[in-house]
Amino acid sequence: MESLKNFMEIDDKEKEKLIPSMTSKALAAHVVVYKALGMHRGFAIKCLQELAIRKAKGDDFDFNDFINQELNKLPKSESPDYNGIFSMFKNASNDFLKNGKNK
Repeated sequence: MESLKNFMEIDDKEKEKLIPSMTSKALAAHVVVYKALGMHRGFAIKCLQELAIRKAKGDDFDFNDFINQELNKLPKSESPDYNGIFSMFKNASNDFLKNGKNK
């Protein structure tokens, strides 16, 4: 939880510097957060750009499928499941902080 708190406290420009070292799964998780909650649009766009670059370079991570699967896990209601979204975001951020390398 502390690592996620630290990541959330970093300003957007500092987060953008971390993008090249983030796992593809963590990048895609930020897109899910944006699509589900409308949060951090600019950062999500940068994450998508990095995912596209990686795909062009041969990365086999299917980020579109991952994003769709994660969005489909969320309940279809008027109020989003913030706990589920937070949990998914925490897991992806922890993955980034543990591995610190592209996948």
